[in-house]
Amino acid sequence: MPVVKAYTQEEHKPSFTDRLAICTGAVGGYQGDCNFEKPLAACGYSQGRDDDLDWEQANTREKPSSDPWLPSGSAFMMMNTSGRFAGQKALLLTPQLRENDTHCVTFHYYIGGRDNSHPGHLNVYIKENNSPMGMPVWNVSGSATRSWGQVELAVSTYWPNFYQIVFEAVTSGQRGLLAIKDVVVQGHQCMNTPHFLTIKGVEVNAGQTASFHCTVNGRKRDNFRLWLQGIGGREAPMKATKPWNNRRFIGTFDVENTTKGDSGRYRCIVHSDKGVGVSNYGELTIKQPPVPIAPPQLTAVGATYLWIQLNANSINGDGPITDREVEYRTVSGTMYDLQPVDKTTHKIGHLDPDTEYEISVLLTRPLEGGTGAPGPPLRARTRCAALSEN
Repeated sequence: MPVVKAYTQEEHKPSFTDRLAICTGAVGGYQGDCNFEKPLAACGYSQGRDDDLDWEQANTREKPSSDPWLPSGSAFMMMNTSGRFAGQKALLLTPQLRENDTHCVTFHYYIGGRDNSHPGHLNVYIKENNSPMGMPVWNVSGSATRSWGQVELAVSTYWPNFYQIVFEAVTSGQRGLLAIKDVVVQGHQCMNTPHFLTIKGVEVNAGQTASFHCTVNGRKRDNFRLWLQGIGGREAPMKATKPWNNRRFIGTFDVENTTKGDSGRYRCIVHSDKGVGVSNYGELTIKQPPVPIAPPQLTAVGATYLWIQLNANSINGDGPITDREVEYRTVSGTMYDLQPVDKTTHKIGHLDPDTEYEISVLLTRPLEGGTGAPGPPLRARTRCAALSEN
């Protein structure tokens, strides 16, 4: 039977960090872990194919170097920027990670070079389910520091989905190096960077505002910066936040004035001082309100009525059609009316004799803003009134 320790006032109760260290101390490595002491393939890592350069593997613990720009006593992957044109890229990919629970990925990065030099910048991408790389979720550039910094990646993509981390080094044209080491997948949440709950897709009609709601698993801090990131490059700033409970809050993001071009996948990003949290992708579906391709057809004419067939089976835009309306007006004058229709034929009555009218059909699909523009108009004239006609 386990013994539960009681702490006296003189004793210090372990902190959350202490407890995590105790819990994870005996846990073995995860897929994706790599200290770069063994050949790259042993970790399941691979060089990019659609790039300009390769990363180089180095171990100054086994083979010390006199180069002052190289980090000492470390095994790492590096890209030497010396003698390179500005804008050349090298990609390094982790194996596909299929985690079934909350986890945290950490790595260390290094920028080496002369004082005040800017060798390049390091980008980190999260690819979900063989998607395009999309936009970076984290990056660093600036002056050479010749010291290691640590980054947390709180990736909220879970089985059956998978993801890959892509490290991209980009040269600036100046001499120096960019390096990473000690990629570790930890079986607990990140210490300083929050995770997201799963976000859902959104469907709206073109021209409307699409609102995404991102639930952050962590208390809101002043140093958190949240935004919505589209895989195609469109971003949306946070509109508002509200507390969900004492451990979670919700950020709301609006993609305004949507067009078909805004369709695609979006995810939530949160930056902390120590890293970045990344949600799964939610699909934004933009539907085009329906418009009939052809004008209505005239089937019968009287002095005070016009019978039409809607002729609206063929449309531009998206269905399903939930409502139909007939819009008509006098060609000369100001008379206008709009009538709901529930059949494929419709009688427009109480018209003036010997008057020309312009008639169009409007169609509506679900959700706000689902009514399309009027279709092509039919022009028709009522007959002259006969003395015997009622």
